[in-house]
Amino acid sequence: MGYSPDVIYVTDDNALKFFVNNQSALFSKTPVFFSGINNLSLAHTLDANKYAGVYETKEIIPNIDLIRQFSPQTREIWIVGDTSNTYRSIEADIRTHIRQYPKYTFHFLSSARIDEIMEKLPNTPKTFVLLTTIGELSDANGRNLTLKESIEILKQNRHLILCSMEDAYVHEGAVGGFVTSGANQGAASARLVSRYLKGEALLYIPSVIKSPNVYMFDRKGLMESRLILSEYIAHNAVILHEKKTFFERYQQSVLNVIFIIFILFVFLLVISFFIVVQKNTQLKKKEAELEECSDELAMIKEKLFLIEQTNE
Repeated sequence: MGYSPDVIYVTDDNALKFFVNNQSALFSKTPVFFSGINNLSLAHTLDANKYAGVYETKEIIPNIDLIRQFSPQTREIWIVGDTSNTYRSIEADIRTHIRQYPKYTFHFLSSARIDEIMEKLPNTPKTFVLLTTIGELSDANGRNLTLKESIEILKQNRHLILCSMEDAYVHEGAVGGFVTSGANQGAASARLVSRYLKGEALLYIPSVIKSPNVYMFDRKGLMESRLILSEYIAHNAVILHEKKTFFERYQQSVLNVIFIIFILFVFLLVISFFIVVQKNTQLKKKEAELEECSDELAMIKEKLFLIEQTNE
């Protein structure tokens, strides 16, 4: 009772909608930061004195260009999603952009049940499927499926090449694509929170409208689909399950061994230096002793010579 957090952080459109509809009852004086919001219209309606965050946009154009690079002869792309409000928002945005690709046929396929989607997808080689949002898919019995289960079921049709618009779907053989990045969005939102906690007024902390998306691919998915990335995209992409070199796999161990060898080498150099110094000291001492002996011999010779001269 009486608890008042410094800030509130929410993700997903439904979570933000819940707070907006109940803001008077839920920590009305506490600022709300967000990420993963697909409804860009909120950027014009949210109270800038209370809300700030990072919007998420699933970008169709980089993914169409990517498919065109993968397979120049392809002219049909299947856009798949569930029946959520998020999917509807994504579909509406995609339809505004695909007009610039008149030579392509786009099939929009959405359902709450994955078996219905599977029935409608073609069973022909190199069918490119672009996953938008599939978090609310269920099986024939109405059981909600995990993302892993949904992708595994889709991959049962071996002709499908699953491209993605979201980082969470890049696994289990899905190829990937130009995806939304939860990590990048979280980091960007955290920077906004940091500015606020340092004393900057929320009104002057603008939300991030440009979604911080990245190229992300699964190495297994690329190999199974026999797809090759351009050098430019590969250089700037996140590659999951990449085969690492011996050094990359054991980098820390190798560096530790090198460090130990270096320390031993330095230690041996120091020991060698002291040995050489000690040897030089001993040699100088011997030289001094030899000089003393030489001087004594010279004096003895001189005395013997004088004695001989006296006897004569």
